Amino acid sequence: MYEGKEIKPFLLQFLKRLLSKLNKTLNHVYMYSLFAGRRRPKVVSVALVSLVILVSSLFLFNSILGQMVFRSTISSQGAVKAFGVGVYWDSNCSILVSSIDWGLVEPGLANNVTFYIRNEGNYAVTLFLSAENWTPENAFNYLTLKWDYVDQTIDPDETIQVTLSLLASPDIGDITDFSFDVIISGSG
Repeated sequence: MYEGKEIKPFLLQFLKRLLSKLNKTLNHVYMYSLFAGRRRPKVVSVALVSLVILVSSLFLFNSILGQMVFRSTISSQGAVKAFGVGVYWDSNCSILVSSIDWGLVEPGLANNVTFYIRNEGNYAVTLFLSAENWTPENAFNYLTLKWDYVDQTIDPDETIQVTLSLLASPDIGDITDFSFDVIISGSG
């Protein structure tokens, strides 16, 4: 896949050549109209048609480039496993989180997911985050999983809000789909 830095000079050079050719064509049409005794409105009509074709071509070219080059997204899915705690989508702890759909992850950007963790044990716990079962196996080299939890102790039946972030490296390469399991555990 081409980098945006390589395409921009190519696109500018292409546009300059296209405008130069259009200018030459319009000059030829105008000169022909002078020799052939045609009127100026016909030349203007040809120029307008040429301009419409140019603008349409540029729009199409830009649309294709935007889809092929500048949109680099990665889809993913992963299971959530919890030990000693419950992980829920709502603060009432009624909708259990069993998997996270990260959506389209753009290289260099982070996707965030917010959920609630409740201590479902009989003693205070501290939470730990990890990830396993990466597919493809090298995906963990290009993806960083973090959260905003800061090692506070969570009492029995206490619920806290946590935001999980997944950052994709700008150098993610050929990885277009990935999955992994998020592991959240409580230890007291």
